[in-house]
Amino acid sequence: MPTLAQASNFEAAFVVIGTLVLIGAPVLYWIFFKMDESPVVEVPDEPVVSSGAEDLALIERELGVSLPPDYAAFQRNREAHPRVDNTTVMDCAAHIIETTQDMRLEWK
Repeated sequence: MPTLAQASNFEAAFVVIGTLVLIGAPVLYWIFFKMDESPVVEVPDEPVVSSGAEDLALIERELGVSLPPDYAAFQRNREAHPRVDNTTVMDCAAHIIETTQDMRLEWK
């Protein structure tokens, strides 16, 4: 049977461990989980811009290519694709032409 001194040591140890858990757990949670959350930045939605027949004709003429029918149809009807925005797919004919010409120069 444990003596009174031994029981006090066990009780003291449980009190110390319990206090550390009660105080330390929220602090550690805050440090490792809550502080890692980045703030949510609201990005305003811009309407998706579809390319017109004039833009596609300009691309074909300036680059000397014939665009694949599926690509041309996609560019003409981009708003039908909910996951496409103005950043993931180039929509400005001048930008498409300039980027393609720059890439062609790099490949030579």
